[in-house]
Amino acid sequence: MRRAGRRALQATVIAATLLFAAPAVASESLDVAWLRGGVAEYIRLVGPAPGEILAAPPAATPLDRRLETSLGSIWKLFVYVYLSERDLAAPDYTCDGSAPKDEAFCCAPGSTVGVDQALACSCGLFFAPSRLNVTAEDWRVFWGGRTLPRDAAWLLDLSRVVPDTRVSVASLLAALAAVPPRGRQRAERALLDVVVAAQPLPARHLGATLRVKTWTWDDPTRAGTHAGGFAGWLADGTPVWARGEGGGMQVLQRWAPALARHFADVRPPDESECVSVDFFARYPIRQVVERASGVPATAGLLDGTYRVEFQNGRSLDVTSRGTLRLARDTGAPTLSARLGLNDYVARVLDREAAARPMEAARALAIAARAWLVQNANRRQGCWHIADDSRAQRVSPNPPSEAARRVAGWTDGLVVAGAPVTYHRSQGSRNTLAWIDAVELAASGVAFDQILAAAYPDGRLATLHGAGRAGCERLGAVERWLAERAGGWGPRLHAEGGFEPPRRPVAACRLAHGRPFADAENNRIHVRGIATTDDRITVVHEYLHLAFRFHPRGLDEDFVERLARELAREP
Repeated sequence: MRRAGRRALQATVIAATLLFAAPAVASESLDVAWLRGGVAEYIRLVGPAPGEILAAPPAATPLDRRLETSLGSIWKLFVYVYLSERDLAAPDYTCDGSAPKDEAFCCAPGSTVGVDQALACSCGLFFAPSRLNVTAEDWRVFWGGRTLPRDAAWLLDLSRVVPDTRVSVASLLAALAAVPPRGRQRAERALLDVVVAAQPLPARHLGATLRVKTWTWDDPTRAGTHAGGFAGWLADGTPVWARGEGGGMQVLQRWAPALARHFADVRPPDESECVSVDFFARYPIRQVVERASGVPATAGLLDGTYRVEFQNGRSLDVTSRGTLRLARDTGAPTLSARLGLNDYVARVLDREAAARPMEAARALAIAARAWLVQNANRRQGCWHIADDSRAQRVSPNPPSEAARRVAGWTDGLVVAGAPVTYHRSQGSRNTLAWIDAVELAASGVAFDQILAAAYPDGRLATLHGAGRAGCERLGAVERWLAERAGGWGPRLHAEGGFEPPRRPVAACRLAHGRPFADAENNRIHVRGIATTDDRITVVHEYLHLAFRFHPRGLDEDFVERLARELAREP
């Protein structure tokens, strides 16, 4: 980035910061409650008068069980969980202009919206129970199987799961706590888009701390005005609710700085995403020995401190706590590891740059995560990458605590819409230079502004939510696949584990990165069918969906061999 460009960007920081000032009206307040360890707690945040500094968050008090809230748009979250947990088909909603006021929350006229994006953008038309064939009895049976307190009985009655129903905040938190882990994880992934979709950007202060559904409804205490807020979960799974003055998204935006201070220590739990790393790809290993005794290390998972001796005569001390795996299957020793995605990002941050300054580190963590998912292979449910200076360099040692915090704070955030690269000192269009990021951060530039400057063709998005699930449909690919899939039936049924997708597979245009199959949304992301290789790729990703419930679906050799065979058929 040219220095003139950096100065121009720095000049916008003050103006941008004003958009995110704390509430300007003295004594404006925000009610916040959460449920942790079975104990419901409450605080009231109060906005400072103009010119005052935002005060430290007050101490929490027990939640008054008489405190009530309107459900507002939160009802859509419970319908989403119901559909997700029962694996029910949720057809896209098409905006046909029949309800323009409501469709404004869904999609542009003539386009469609899927289930994840519908939750993030609050499309009530999508979640209408009558459209989705949700019956009152099925609903009661499903939610009746959860552990709910007596005052949460409203959730069993589908007719009461509507915006104007008033419930106790305590019962709402209990209902959120009763959501099964899989349904909650899927909802959290979609809801993470809420903090990255709005401008001004709540994620500038909150990162991935909140996974919440915003809501707005009539204020019961002041006629003609609205109350709004959000409900959902913190990154660690804690149910949370909030209410302030005005619309829910505006409340979230205004109070983002104060919420960030209050929930500063929240961190994501164990990760479901994994990364398989082959260490020292360009430097053959001669042997690995225990550092204290010099005895050759036993093959398998390593636990302790070791010296890695390379064939070029150099050596490196590494520490492993059951993470690094030593193998000698092919003669020369090899080291690999299966890491959580945030653990991986933290190790990249330690190896490639540093965890300070904070805003530069956050920008690089997001860039590193985006680079991985755009370039790594997908094997046995994990991203697979080599530790290589031509790709990403990964520390074999446990990451620093500071790097862990940066990776956790940016959990699930990526850059979408641009091919992502980065370099220590040489920046260019869609390439982040670390030294530029450090200089910008020192001038007060936020991580999202650093990313916007480095990736002008991209945008901040989420790995799993609507930001990644957006789909530009490839009709020609879908028709080609549908015409041939029926003919493949006898051949595929002869293979153990084949289960045809329950509904037609959607094909989405892939602008960059590697093709992939999205089993949760029944989609494949590909480039087209113009060449033989393109068609083989389409079949390959289709087979990942067709064998998604069987180990063969993770066997890349099997999938590729079968894809080549089927693609040759007329």
